[in-house]
Amino acid sequence: MVAKFPEILVSNVLLAVYFGSRIWTEEKIACYANFILELLNNGNTLCVSALNLQELFHSVENNEFRQYKEVHHEDRSFTKKMYRAITAERQRLAEDLKSKHLEISEQYSVVSGNVTNDMIKNFLGYYENHFYDPIDFITVRYNAGGIVNFITDDADFQKNLDIVVYTYERKE
Repeated sequence: MVAKFPEILVSNVLLAVYFGSRIWTEEKIACYANFILELLNNGNTLCVSALNLQELFHSVENNEFRQYKEVHHEDRSFTKKMYRAITAERQRLAEDLKSKHLEISEQYSVVSGNVTNDMIKNFLGYYENHFYDPIDFITVRYNAGGIVNFITDDADFQKNLDIVVYTYERKE
């Protein structure tokens, strides 16, 4: 049985669980999905940062663009701006993102986040001391609402001794 405590999810876990993954195994995706389901069924409040949702939807759009380009345009001059101008693709992606956002918002508490210039300065001031990208640094440092438990596959989080990280580890 899984303990009861607040969690926060970062986008790479959400990306695989809600949109699939080309690089993760089905076993790994199922492991995270089952863990999340068990936490929810046990009454845990799971949270996701609005900044991580932004990162998630950006990744999804990039993946959709790459897939569309592979199938329809081998020409390097076809850009994401051109892709965004294709009405049918834009509508399809909008419906998918809205549906996933609704599903995520119903299951998780969305923690609002912001980014300020002082936060960026702090990110850069400690740059040699951490391995985060800017969004992850700001989420952990400023926008997690005091939450210290994270479900993530991002190894950079594991180097931070001030938080508890739950991650997939394949058992041999």
